[in-house]
Amino acid sequence: MIEVCEGIFRLEPSDYAELFTPDLLDIPEKFHAPYGFKLVEIEGKKLWQPGTFEDYSVAVAKMKGIDVSEVEQKRPSDCHNSSPTRCAGGCGQFGSCLAYILQPGQTYLYCHCEY
Repeated sequence: MIEVCEGIFRLEPSDYAELFTPDLLDIPEKFHAPYGFKLVEIEGKKLWQPGTFEDYSVAVAKMKGIDVSEVEQKRPSDCHNSSPTRCAGGCGQFGSCLAYILQPGQTYLYCHCEY
């Protein structure tokens, strides 16, 4: 993991096994979650829940050092999560769709373009 700012880390594929138990990683790539996934606990069980635009806005604003109101909505073809551990979608000719995690407090995984 590479810390990009306080509490936000860019993930490499090998980082997931260190962070999560196997049952939280065995998920098929059958999702389109534009705003990532957050780990929640319901009745003592950890589960993935789709992230919201608000979750995404807070994380991206923190990462970029901008106001939350400056974060733009995503288009369906943009960089997104196809599962909690996979990124998909486009970032244009010069960008890369990379995985990030926001910790501590809430575990929130999201994909974002880096140029």
